[in-house]
Amino acid sequence: MKKLQYILLAAGLWMAGVTCVMADVPAANIRYVLTGGKFTNNGKSWETAKNNIQDAINSLVADKALPGEVWVGAGTYTPTESTESSGGSTLYMSFKIPAGVTVRGGFPANGKVNGEEAGAYITRADQRRMNTTTEVGAFTIDQTILSGDLSSQTATFEYNTTRDQFTTTFYGNSYHVVTFATNGFHADGHAKALDTSKGEAALDGVIVEHGNAHFTATGDHPHEAYGGGIYMVKGSHVYNTCVRQCEATRAGGGIYMDGGGFVDHVYVSECQALGLGTT
Repeated sequence: MKKLQYILLAAGLWMAGVTCVMADVPAANIRYVLTGGKFTNNGKSWETAKNNIQDAINSLVADKALPGEVWVGAGTYTPTESTESSGGSTLYMSFKIPAGVTVRGGFPANGKVNGEEAGAYITRADQRRMNTTTEVGAFTIDQTILSGDLSSQTATFEYNTTRDQFTTTFYGNSYHVVTFATNGFHADGHAKALDTSKGEAALDGVIVEHGNAHFTATGDHPHEAYGGGIYMVKGSHVYNTCVRQCEATRAGGGIYMDGGGFVDHVYVSECQALGLGTT
């Protein structure tokens, strides 16, 4: 029982069924992303889907199409944009979700109802195939994976019964796979709350994996040491999401809430925070 208790506490476990938080948005305020899409596409339909989630997010912001949504088909996606204004190393690559944008995963890989090639394209988020089995953490049948694996090698997690923690191997993974800290930081290092006048920032129906907030420099609150999977702030919302195999040097291996945020029907599995540099 001791081992089980440790795993649950280290992971930070929240889980219960499936929730639906969907507001009607104009068709012009939706961007579409598929692994088979193209970067040069405008992303305004499944037929002209982009292949880059951040580019779709940025398109909504540039077009002032807020509140807006990004609908993402099944497959694995990695971040392509730095959280730092000055660039920094590739470890700063993260999916950055600003206020007014909801990123929804769990759509078929071709964007069509039930994934059928001869079928019609999905036009409503509730047409996604939700998982009704007892498989923990799998909220949708079509799985959209946001991965922090920035190299060709995949992070590994193995539970060490002697040390009573996970032995992990990362190969240059993102500090945060997903970050909502898009409104800057205070002088003490803590993130500023989002301006939600255009709506909250949200993430729905995805799997987040292999983030590594591994940062050992001293300082009040280096964000790089918190929230390996998802870094949340006030004004952000995550639901119907699984966060797995993520780690942080200080706190929030799977999810870190810096001053606020809301999670609903979220499962965090095999994540850990090492607690280094904390008192």
